[in-house]
Amino acid sequence: MDAASDEDDTTSSLTTSSASLTVDETVSLSRVTAVANGWMFDFMFLSVCRCFRERNLDDFNASLNTLEAIIVNGSSPLRADQAQKKNIVAFLTRVMHGKDLNVKFEEDDDVLPLMSAVNIWKSLRKTVTEDSLFENIATLLLVQAVAVCLEKGQTSRARTVLKWLTERHDIAQNVSAKVSVVCCKADIYHPFLLNFSFDRLLETVQGYLDAYMERNPSDFLLKAATRMIQSKVVKEDSMALDESSLSEESTRRSTEDFGSTNEGQTTFLRRKKKLLLPKDGEMLMCQPESHKTPSVRLNSVPKDGEMLMCQPESHKTPSVRLNSVPKNTASRLTCQEVSPEQSCSKSNSEPRKPRKKHGKWAHSMDARLKKGVERHGAGKWALILQDYDFSGRTSVMLKDRWRVLKQKNLV
Repeated sequence: MDAASDEDDTTSSLTTSSASLTVDETVSLSRVTAVANGWMFDFMFLSVCRCFRERNLDDFNASLNTLEAIIVNGSSPLRADQAQKKNIVAFLTRVMHGKDLNVKFEEDDDVLPLMSAVNIWKSLRKTVTEDSLFENIATLLLVQAVAVCLEKGQTSRARTVLKWLTERHDIAQNVSAKVSVVCCKADIYHPFLLNFSFDRLLETVQGYLDAYMERNPSDFLLKAATRMIQSKVVKEDSMALDESSLSEESTRRSTEDFGSTNEGQTTFLRRKKKLLLPKDGEMLMCQPESHKTPSVRLNSVPKDGEMLMCQPESHKTPSVRLNSVPKNTASRLTCQEVSPEQSCSKSNSEPRKPRKKHGKWAHSMDARLKKGVERHGAGKWALILQDYDFSGRTSVMLKDRWRVLKQKNLV
């Protein structure tokens, strides 16, 4: 699909609408501009969420810059729903850069991306319908804020992060105690860290986003653009079909005309050969020159098709502008890069976590599982994992084991 052609069609439509607006004095141009800006805001919000789902950091930063430009250059203040989406984007930005200790979002250089994400997540409490989901993401943020420091080999900094979080936020005592034990051991392969991994954080946040988008659709401009592209594709396919039919008809007629000409030439040669034969009683004094009927080769005629010669324009991903946002805003979307002297250098590759093999379920673990269900109830596997040690098993494994116990009438 030719993007330039699409822009021309859109521009012509807007020009026609613009002409009608100048005639209708009852329509305010400022109100039309506000509506259009709202559509663009929603479209870029969708783009940011899509890049987060695809884990594409370059496209995420490019969409983030465009959204920030729409907010800064907007002629009217943000509505309540737009301010809410702005905070969600700020939260996603910090999670997306969660493992980069060189990126700063706050004026305090000691505040890491995930530490800043905890602050914003607290302000998004009203956007979450389930209390368990809100607490689960808060716990994952706390654990990973400490874990990323341990993965970089910064044990003392991990203790500082834990102290900072416990002083400013309400954290479950059992979770704080387990994270403290992990910091003392500096064990990045501890079962507790493996259960509350960074991948699980991303998946849980994605589940929150899906639920929010279902309750707050923001795809009006996306659907309108999709309908326009689909109608144009149908029109172009119809035109291409007509041109192909005309080309085939022209080729067929050319072939028939060429065949008729060749047949007439062969008949003429046969008549000329008869004229050279001797009459009765006469001797043939000379021999006619040997004449070969020229063979005619009908080459295939190519169909009249069009070849796409255009090449996609080279796209250079714009670098992220790490500008600070005024203090009166709720949060900053972009981040500031600090020099390597202020923090440890970023590791280009993260250590791969080994796949741990689990043995059989011990009677002691079954007893812990029963106590956890009595305390929290069946289905609260994440909370049970926080209270008891199951040797690195996940909440899914706990659910499967509970089902086995019920089938054996052991509970």
